[in-house]
Amino acid sequence: MLQQREWREGFLAERMQDEILQEQILIETEGERIGQINALSVIEFPGHPRAFGEPSRISCVVHIGDGEFTDIERKAELGGNIHAKGMMIMQAFLMSELQLEQQIPFSASLTFEQSYSEVDGDSASMAELCALISALADVPVNQSIAITGSVDQFGRAQPVGGLNEKIEGFFAICQQRELTGETRCHYPPQLTFAI
Repeated sequence: MLQQREWREGFLAERMQDEILQEQILIETEGERIGQINALSVIEFPGHPRAFGEPSRISCVVHIGDGEFTDIERKAELGGNIHAKGMMIMQAFLMSELQLEQQIPFSASLTFEQSYSEVDGDSASMAELCALISALADVPVNQSIAITGSVDQFGRAQPVGGLNEKIEGFFAICQQRELTGETRCHYPPQLTFAI
């Protein structure tokens, strides 16, 4: 009876992991990429008994423009209000750090790749900031790293929920792909007690 319950409750998470392992959902856990990072996400489905963690690929491209930051999730009406707030805070921090006297000469777009349902919460704002900085500086991000945490207007990492589920979801993918010893999860230090 207990095994059947565990199978039922874990079925959805396992199917999502299978899609990543079969490369139907593209998540890289080796190498480096410019403007791309693995974010740690928690997935909750209505009627499903428990939440589970899964990595999400966030990408950013920059180009000559008028300073507009495009949140593709928001434009496609897939981003919730808390996600939009996190994006605005991240942008405010970046603009403050750059301290430009004129309008910035670039535009950027950020998205959760292969995400077709609503995205909400601010726990990916640190990952989005890292992807944006990587794209701006043309510096690659190690894909064996996954990150979670929100960011405030001063660039400080802030705690977020679901840490254990997030780490377990990324670890499950890396474990199936054979761990290299390079795999790491980065999260706000205030959450160390939660693990």
